[in-house]
Amino acid sequence: NDGKTYTVNSIGEKAFNYTKATKVTIPASVDSIKKNAFDFNDITELNLSEGLKYIGDYAFYGSNLTNLTIPSTVIKIDTDAFASSTSLATLTLKEGLKYISNSAFYHTALTSLTIPASCDSIGNSAFLNCDQLKTVTLNEGIIKMGDGIFNGCKLLNSITLPSTLKSIGTEPFLNCTKLTSINIPAALENIGNAFIAKTSVATITVDANNKKFHVVDGVLYDTKNIILYACPMTGITDLNIKSSCSVILDGAFWGTSIKKVTLPNGFLAVGDYAFCQSSLESINFPKTLTYYGEQAFASTNLTEVTLPENAPYVQDGAFAGCLKLTSVIIP
Repeated sequence: NDGKTYTVNSIGEKAFNYTKATKVTIPASVDSIKKNAFDFNDITELNLSEGLKYIGDYAFYGSNLTNLTIPSTVIKIDTDAFASSTSLATLTLKEGLKYISNSAFYHTALTSLTIPASCDSIGNSAFLNCDQLKTVTLNEGIIKMGDGIFNGCKLLNSITLPSTLKSIGTEPFLNCTKLTSINIPAALENIGNAFIAKTSVATITVDANNKKFHVVDGVLYDTKNIILYACPMTGITDLNIKSSCSVILDGAFWGTSIKKVTLPNGFLAVGDYAFCQSSLESINFPKTLTYYGEQAFASTNLTEVTLPENAPYVQDGAFAGCLKLTSVIIP
């Protein structure tokens, strides 16, 4: 500029958004690419140099990239950084990456994915609706996985949760219709609602060293059998809930083949979407039941219902879409 040469060390917000550039090379001097820097562009080729540390919100949103390599110096990929890059089929993430933020690769064309051991946290919906994703490798080192992380990855057929994982959010595998099994690793302490809802999971296994969860009659409970977390989607049609159980979490039976469920005396609450779109034909409501959530029994095969005496409200959509329902008794 005016005969003086400057070293560019950062790409600012919206610096190149809505440009027609198709090839971009970021030099090693640049350590950060800020919010919306290249969003809504025609980029088909992106070369990121070692030295880059941060990729900001929406930085390459809606790009035309087909393949991408993230340098080992990148520590964080922020919210929606490559979201809706619908041609992005190949992604290489190198050791050094610490954090993938919310929706970072939402609705891309990835077919396989490997998360490096250095990455300890993955945000909400990071790979939501990656409907071509078939295989995922999660290396040891991941501690936290957010809500809906693989929601809508309908071709995902297998995944192994790493032994280091401590927390996984709500609806992490919702609509992963090819997924047939899931493991609960030793360190896992927190599992969100609708854990395996609307998948094809037939088998749930729990590491022998896990102190929080166990499987009884194929069903996932906490070790005290107070909370029922998840039921396999197939293989169980008749279930007696454990006598000490008082809560069924949201979405625990969402989409299952269950037909008959017997709740114990002392049972308290059925969560939102708990039996939604399941094959449920029969369930009892003990006097102690005080709550059942939104769409808890929606689109099931119930034919008659006697509403529980001590539950003061019928929540929104509780029995919506129950096309075979012909009798309802209101206390």
